[in-house]
Amino acid sequence: WKYVLGETDCLRIVDGLFFCVCLGENEPFSVGLALYSRCIKEEGRTIMDEENIVRRMIDGDMDAFGELMKRYEKPALRAAWLICGNAADSEDIVQEAFTACYLNRKKLRDPAVFRTWFYRILTRSAWKICKKNGKERPEEEPASGQADPGRSVLENCIMKEEERILYEAVEKLPPKQKTVLVLYYYNNMPIREIAKVCGVFEGTVKSRLFHAKERLKELLMQEEGGKAWTILS
Repeated sequence: WKYVLGETDCLRIVDGLFFCVCLGENEPFSVGLALYSRCIKEEGRTIMDEENIVRRMIDGDMDAFGELMKRYEKPALRAAWLICGNAADSEDIVQEAFTACYLNRKKLRDPAVFRTWFYRILTRSAWKICKKNGKERPEEEPASGQADPGRSVLENCIMKEEERILYEAVEKLPPKQKTVLVLYYYNNMPIREIAKVCGVFEGTVKSRLFHAKERLKELLMQEEGGKAWTILS
């Protein structure tokens, strides 16, 4: 379910199932399927809404373009930062991608594939920056990860340190391996869509993802002395 709906909707379904069990519901799985169907319908409406916004953007509607920027800016900035490893460069990459997106909007024939098309532009810009500047050590993570108020100060510090170690390991990967890893794990993008973004076969994406995970495991095992990282399982 996670790879179809995303983490938020999956948590809604799990919460619903737990609530049914607590109430003594005899068929919680049936309830889960009902919640799943509802989330799918809501996702379908979101997709249709976005397609309409993209059509308006193609026609030159700047308000629609602004709405797309609002939706994509944060995940795009995070993806760019993880690929290039530099906060200033990631902002330039995202700005360049949005500019190219609007200037070339008439080339987008199918509004339904906007996300794939946009991330193709973004990754090409990021690869170009990586090639020009070489690898740089990651700077502070973009403002997406605020401390969780539900955790203690010590727990937040530990989580922050683990994130730093993981990001530094990701930064050591080759750009194209890093790209598929970022799109798959951080942007919840399926293999088929990543293949379209990168302009390669699905088998190539799977191979890059496998080798990226194996290399990360090696790096993290060296750093953490054998600690298991479930994200790479």
